[in-house]
Formats: sequence, C-alpha cells, structure tokens
Amino acid sequence: MGSIARQQSQWWSVSPRRLRSSLLASTCMAAGVLLGSAVGLPNYEQAVAADTATWTSGGTGTQTDFNDATNYNNNTPATPPDGNDVVIVAAPNDPTTTVAVTVNSLTLSSGTLTVANGDAIAVTTSYQQQGGTLIGANAAGDVLADTVTISGGTVDATATISATTSYTLSGATGATIDGVLTGPAGLAVSGSGTFLVGGTNTYAGATTIDNGTLLAGANAVLSSASATTVNSTGTLDLGGFSETVAAGITVAGGTLTNGTLTGTAVTATSGTVSSLAGDMTLAVTTGSTTISGSNSYTGTTTIGTGGTLLAGANAVLSSASATTVNATGTLDLG
Repeated sequence: MGSIARQQSQWWSVSPRRLRSSLLASTCMAAGVLLGSAVGLPNYEQAVAADTATWTSGGTGTQTDFNDATNYNNNTPATPPDGNDVVIVAAPNDPTTTVAVTVNSLTLSSGTLTVANGDAIAVTTSYQQQGGTLIGANAAGDVLADTVTISGGTVDATATISATTSYTLSGATGATIDGVLTGPAGLAVSGSGTFLVGGTNTYAGATTIDNGTLLAGANAVLSSASATTVNSTGTLDLGGFSETVAAGITVAGGTLTNGTLTGTAVTATSGTVSSLAGDMTLAVTTGSTTISGSNSYTGTTTIGTGGTLLAGANAVLSSASATTVNATGTLDLG
C-alpha cells in the first residue's frame, strides 16, 4: 500500500494500482514519479513502480489482442500492458496491436509481435529484442523508444523502429534487421555476432562498430547521414552491395570490406581495407593500414604525414586511383 501526503499532516492510504487507474485523467508520469492533482485532493507525489506483464495469450477475450489485460500473466484480472513492462514470449497465439498504446518497457524474447493498422507502440524507456519477429505497418515507426537493444531475432521488412537516444546491437547470436531504423539516435555494434541490415536506414546519429560485424544485405541500406567508425575487432562488410555514407567512414583498427562505395570519403588510421570499388576516396592519415583483396575504386588515395599504406598481397592497389604519398608518408608494397 502506498501513501499520499497532504498539508496539515493528513494522510490517505491508497493502492498504487488503484491510484493509477482512478486518477489517470488528472495525472502524469515523470521518471517513475506520479505527479498531479485530483478532485478533492491537494497536489501529491507518489512513486509508482511499473508491473511486469508477460504475454500468455490465455485471456477471456481475443487471445491475440496485445491490449487485452487478460492475455498477460494468467492473473485475474491480469496485469494490463498499458504503462507497464511488457515481455513477449512464445505462447499459443502471437500478439497483435490494432490501436496505439504506451508501455514503460518492451521486450520481445520469442514469438511474433505484429503492430497493425499503422498504429505504434510508444515505449517510455527501452525496447529490447532478444529473439522473435517484429512485424509492422507504420513508416513513421511501429515501435517508438528512447533506447533500443537488438541481440537476436528478426525485424521484418515491414517494420520501422525509431529511437531517440541509442541503438545497440549486442550479443554473439546476431540478428536480421530488414526493417528501417530511424530517429536521432546513433548505433553501436558491441556484440560479436553478425548483424545484417536490409532496410533503408535513416537514423542520424553516429555508427560505431566496436566488435562483431555489421553486414549490408542490399544496396543503400547504410544510413548516409551517419558518420561511421570501424574500431579494432569490428567489421563493416558491404556484402558486395553499393552503399553511400556521405558522412564518411573511419577505419580505426577494424575492417572495411567487400563492396562499392559512392560519394563516400574513407579515412584510415589503422586496420584493413579490402575489395572496394566505386568513386570513394581513401586517406591514410596516421598509423599503418593494410590494403588487400581486389580494389578498383576510382577516387584518390592519399597517404598523409606519418601514415603507412601496406599492400597485403600482389595486385591489391587500385590501378584507377591517383595516389599521393606526402612527406613522411609511406606506401609499402609489402
């Protein structure tokens, strides 16, 4: 039981759940604190913890209805999804939402979650996809979240996810992201798995590949607006496709490989560039970068002060690239 304090040291004892439901029209949630006023009551401040609502599809109504409280937890009454931490797991029936809903957090562990009719699930904090499949129909965003973490499963080509603060691709399993990632957030690849992207992604923040592989699954799937850095143990694999990253790509210990880059400036401080085509330019600014594979890019190659471009095999330098070796720079034919 929670308590609401009022002036003159008078108190009421109120269930947090009943308080949330009975005063919904005159309350607001801010960082886990319930604020507002109600008829006959002074201003109050009461912490309300979100409940965990786990999908069971065992309800008394439509057993695919995401918004039917009886489809969660097998409680009577069950915990409703609205405002709570929702977990979707495999069940006899998969959930579908046909109206807009707001939850505190959303975890798709297994099964299939369908967001239909162009509606959206607004997530106050985090969306985590550990497995399963997300299907959508709203180009503006089927799932709207502050942070998004994907460690498994599939984001279907019909789905769009919008993140405000961050995208994280984590874990060793990898995932298939054929849908669209959008919004102001950046993307960090921290998992050791392979994460395939197949949608026309438009997120605006920076992309950082610290570990694992970000693999293009079609042409023009990398966000052109996202400045991209490939760090040590990370790989950006173009998958043999053609991409444009107007914000530029920096290879800083990792590997950039296997495809065509147009309208893209590549800067390298260490690591490996391999099997690249298109009108991209390559600038080796510092450190030692290895070039390997069959390269045919037509933009310039510039080796700056203190930088080394090291050939890793025969015939790896692009014969179509005008190459400049500046003072204290080195072109090492290996």
